[in-house]
Amino acid sequence: MIRFRYFYAAALLSIAPVALAADAVSNALRDAHSLTTCMRALDTECALKWLYTRNLEAQGFEPGELRAELNVSFENIKLVHGETERFDLGAAGSPFSGDGKQYIFIPYQETMVIQGQRYSQTAYFIGVSEDQGVTWKFVDGIGFSLKNIRTVIPSYNGGALPPRATDPPSTLP
Repeated sequence: MIRFRYFYAAALLSIAPVALAADAVSNALRDAHSLTTCMRALDTECALKWLYTRNLEAQGFEPGELRAELNVSFENIKLVHGETERFDLGAAGSPFSGDGKQYIFIPYQETMVIQGQRYSQTAYFIGVSEDQGVTWKFVDGIGFSLKNIRTVIPSYNGGALPPRATDPPSTLP
């Protein structure tokens, strides 16, 4: 009986990291979906709940400045009657640890229609969790490369980043 308990405990401990990683991925996708919902609605306050801004704050940006810049971006899209036609999340990568945080890459494809032109981009969110993958906040990876990724992930090991591209605008039929 004692051997069985020991074996059972050892088996549970060996699968716990896999279960925790699966939970972290599920949680990241849940929170990324919440962010995309806010972005589709062009809702500044909602989006800010899901955006990771500590890297920008460390560079001297104040939260009020970030709020104002995001609000201007959303208001400009509204002004030209822009709307998100599509905002799809891809399969999340595996979470990885560094700097006392967990990180994850979640690719996305977004298509917006602005003044009769369709704009598409393929990029990724950089998920950052400060509570072992329970909750996630995100940075848009569209502007990041191997040269500057360490502003978000200081311990990044130099592995390949997910693809990103901005397609030229196309006219609606």
